Amino acid sequence: MNRFNFIFTLIAILFSPIFCYATELNNDSISIVDIINSNNSSTIRVIQPDMLNNRVLDTEDNADDTKKEKHKTHVSVGKQVYYQILAFNKANQRNNALALSQQINSQFPQYGAKVTTNLPYWQVWVGSFFNEDDAQRAARKLRNAFPKENITIRKKNIIVTQ
Repeated sequence: MNRFNFIFTLIAILFSPIFCYATELNNDSISIVDIINSNNSSTIRVIQPDMLNNRVLDTEDNADDTKKEKHKTHVSVGKQVYYQILAFNKANQRNNALALSQQINSQFPQYGAKVTTNLPYWQVWVGSFFNEDDAQRAARKLRNAFPKENITIRKKNIIVTQ
């Protein structure tokens, strides 16, 4: 019986940190979306190496230089401003957020509505616009289609560094 207690104690001592670590990982894992949504700042920092930046900016070989330059202005190193439409932001209304997102995606598939959460609040974000006029036009269409919703435009920043 003494030998059994010794072996059991030894196993408990050796494996308890592993079980604690695994439990900690399962309980404390947070997705990148949760981290972004929990941050009240509307700035997202993207760090990418030169080679990746060149691959992202690379277009077809036969494309003319003006097309490449136009594409480059949207994904270049530095601070980039874009606009998103907040179509829904209410507490404890997950089902309503999902329903609105599906309705927007069926009526306006070009914008791409997405549901996010910062519990207890549920949000529906629509589109990513690099031009404020485009965001205003899209918001006007959404307000006409969904007059009961409080639809607002939010200016956001992406910082791309090398």
